[in-house]
Amino acid sequence: MYIYLVGNTELSWYKIGVTGNLLYRVKAIQNTLPFSVSLIAHAESSPTMARVVEQETHTRFWKHHLRGEWFKGLDIVAVAAFMTEKAKGFGNA
Repeated sequence: MYIYLVGNTELSWYKIGVTGNLLYRVKAIQNTLPFSVSLIAHAESSPTMARVVEQETHTRFWKHHLRGEWFKGLDIVAVAAFMTEKAKGFGNA
């Protein structure tokens, strides 16, 4: 399972989510939006822990929350580091 950060750096809009199929998910998100997005960061973890990391990432960056899993104005380097470190702490499986 993957925790991912996708977004549009020009608009500074980002989505933090979880998926089992990273490439399919990015394409699916792209197909629903009027602007382009790209995969910025991802980390792998077990399904249960991936959801925990996702929630912790949402909580950590809640000040930037827009709606659902969308955020604006994130420091994407900090988000990527946070997700990666948390996922590493739970291990892959």
